[in-house]
Amino acid sequence: MAILAIIEVPADPSTDPAEEAEKWAQRSARDLPASRGFIFHVDGPSETGWRLAQVWESTDDLRRHFDENVAPYLPPNAPPLADVARIYPLEHVVAGKR
Repeated sequence: MAILAIIEVPADPSTDPAEEAEKWAQRSARDLPASRGFIFHVDGPSETGWRLAQVWESTDDLRRHFDENVAPYLPPNAPPLADVARIYPLEHVVAGKR
């Protein structure tokens, strides 16, 4: 079953949020399309940092991507995925053409 993951990334006062967002956007553009189970991704600023919304074919696919492509770039004190992501089951996913 497909899932929607809403991920809240807290602001890091020691970095420039725009610079960090650009680094992650470049990694996402490279890594996400090749990740098994990936459907789509959107992100933008939030009240407390940065918010991402992603649709995946399964929670396992999201966790695998996170472990392989995100966790290695995080600082040692970064919260785990379970602390920053809310995951919701989806019944239907419809995407338009760009």
